[in-house]
Amino acid sequence: MVLVEEFCKYKAFTMSLKDPSVTRWGTMFDDWRSAATCSGPSDPRVLPLHIFAMQRSASRTSDLDEAYERHRFRQMHLRDGQLRDADWRRWNDGTPHGRVPQFVRNVELPLGFHWDVSKKTSTNIETPMSVWKVIGRGYINVYANGYVRPGRGCSQIWNESQSKAEDENELRKSRHKI
Repeated sequence: MVLVEEFCKYKAFTMSLKDPSVTRWGTMFDDWRSAATCSGPSDPRVLPLHIFAMQRSASRTSDLDEAYERHRFRQMHLRDGQLRDADWRRWNDGTPHGRVPQFVRNVELPLGFHWDVSKKTSTNIETPMSVWKVIGRGYINVYANGYVRPGRGCSQIWNESQSKAEDENELRKSRHKI
């Protein structure tokens, strides 16, 4: 399970409605929005961190709004000039595709900016909406907002619609047993 705060970190403002300062959410949002801006596509806060597998020592408790933590992140994840996650998947800037603007903290990314994610051997790319199998030497396109578009040598092996259909079938079966 991932907390909403972690899922949206660096991309959206979140706060608990149980927070005593919830009445000041507007001011807190303005402070968040104007605080640490993103420096562009190479800034680690642009990565969809719910897909990118961070090294254990760069745990989710790291605050990438701090310059030192971004430097530390790069030290751990840049290998031979390539961005690699803990699963040894390469995250290379892909040739831009798309026309939907993406923003991270008031900074507009180049239109169609994404990563071609690959690995020498087969790997799975897991998102909240789907799971993709990428065969060795294939790649999948992953955008800053977590959107995934098929590339070469990949196929979807699960999606949320399948889970909904399975849940509905289980519910029907349980009703017939009563």
